[in-house]
Amino acid sequence: MKDFPIDKASWHTQKPGNYEFDSTIIYKYFRSIIDYMFANGLLINPILVANQEVTDDTQIMASDLTPEGFQFVKKFTENGQTR
Repeated sequence: MKDFPIDKASWHTQKPGNYEFDSTIIYKYFRSIIDYMFANGLLINPILVANQEVTDDTQIMASDLTPEGFQFVKKFTENGQTR
């Protein structure tokens, strides 16, 4: 399978809007979902190490996911939850 980004923090923090937005909300979401996926065996390797901060460069790649992890993320994208 060709590797590709599933989700990236900057896709959400750099989205144009007509209001002030605190990027830490997105960063906390990314930390939470990555920690959840790792704890539940949905990642092949950890994307973040302990205490590593999420930045706009933080992303989830298809190659980071187990087959079950890919199905988990696919469910979110089918429901329009990313991008």
